[in-house]
Amino acid sequence: MLKTILLVVIALASLLPVLPANAQSKARWTAYAYDQTTGAWGLGWGLTDRQGTMDMALSKCSKPDCKVGYIGEARCIAASLNEASKKMGFGTGQSIADAEASAQKWCLGNTPRAPCHSVGSRCSY
Repeated sequence: MLKTILLVVIALASLLPVLPANAQSKARWTAYAYDQTTGAWGLGWGLTDRQGTMDMALSKCSKPDCKVGYIGEARCIAASLNEASKKMGFGTGQSIADAEASAQKWCLGNTPRAPCHSVGSRCSY
């Protein structure tokens, strides 16, 4: 009886669709776009399409002179701003904390004596 049940379970399992390993966990892209003249910026995240992620960042930046400054595979992306100088920092990581720390470091590198604060972060899980 147990052998019959096991054979039925195996037969039913064989009817399930089989996905290739890479279809189950595609890379997620992150990008930022920035306009140095106006200070406008935008983030792109969560898509498996590289160009679509760049387009998302440019769309959110929404100024004609916005340029993609980074495109890469990461789970999270963040932006930090120095209010006094209007300098930005962007960072990526596997968590929001990692991405924000990276953005802070970049922002502080642009303006070492002034504080930066997080102005946006997004993750795709």
